[in-house]
Amino acid sequence: MDEKVEQYSPDKRYKLTYSDFEEPRMMMSICRFSLTDLQTNEEINFKPLWAIGIGQHGFSWSDDGNFVSLPIVYLPGGNVITESFFVYNIRKRKFASIHFTNCWILKGYCHNKILEIEYDDHIPADNLKYPVKDLAKPENIQFDFDDLQWNGIELLPQFNELNENGVINEFKPIDRGWRAFKGELPQTTETLIWNLKKFAEYGDVQSQEWFADVQAKTDKINYWVNASKYIGFKTRE
Repeated sequence: MDEKVEQYSPDKRYKLTYSDFEEPRMMMSICRFSLTDLQTNEEINFKPLWAIGIGQHGFSWSDDGNFVSLPIVYLPGGNVITESFFVYNIRKRKFASIHFTNCWILKGYCHNKILEIEYDDHIPADNLKYPVKDLAKPENIQFDFDDLQWNGIELLPQFNELNENGVINEFKPIDRGWRAFKGELPQTTETLIWNLKKFAEYGDVQSQEWFADVQAKTDKINYWVNASKYIGFKTRE
């Protein structure tokens, strides 16, 4: 994706631009982002951060136009905070970040005084091929801007050091246990490993044994092939 994606503040005074799109792994896009003051043409480039997505999911302006927030990832690796909701105070030229383990599936709503986070992943419905959990969407959570640690934009290159001791939030669906499975248990190893893993987690002993055999064969499992690829053809005992 070579083109740029632009998002304008409610008062049309600022523009956030997404560019330099990359796909570090399948179905996951990241890009650089910058903020332009349309009155002065001053531009702030937010390197070394990368925005998650293509400039739409999770992005938000506050109603008064003073704040902008978006999910970001920091890539150096090691013992670092890697995923956050980045909040920028435009008037004060300060930034803050709220860390999560799963920003890819969260959505942020930037208000004038708080950031509201929504769990936005797909909650699976009944599936006849493998068991599914009874999951419920959690209520949105809020973070008061007065409670955040704010840093001047000149410190952005030190983002990792500033956040290495930050709290990492877990925001997941409510697990109500397994739904009753009414389909057929795996009868042979001609079963997708993804499905087999679900049956093993569900508690099917035969699936647990076959999945353990697959794990013993490789530490880089391709979950989208049949188990027979790793352990040969077998039938349920």
